[in-house]
Amino acid sequence: MKIAILVILTMVLTACNSTSNETDVQAFFNGHRIGYSADFGLFHDKHELVAAIFGFGDDLKVCLKIAETMNKEEPDAFSCQPLNH
Repeated sequence: MKIAILVILTMVLTACNSTSNETDVQAFFNGHRIGYSADFGLFHDKHELVAAIFGFGDDLKVCLKIAETMNKEEPDAFSCQPLNH
């Protein structure tokens, strides 16, 4: 439940921003890793950043779970990509 609330809040906040801000977010994460592993982005149609997933013990696992849930409504629309390495 906490993850669902976090995802919804992140998606709403991301949707309120312009495309230039999306580029700014990606540039920030490209140069700054938060935590011990790579941070991941939840992408719609492989190019539109919907949410940044960071701060979890396993960001990829959380991102994949969110993508799986979102893809139930829109199959294969959501995917996870690393924001940094």
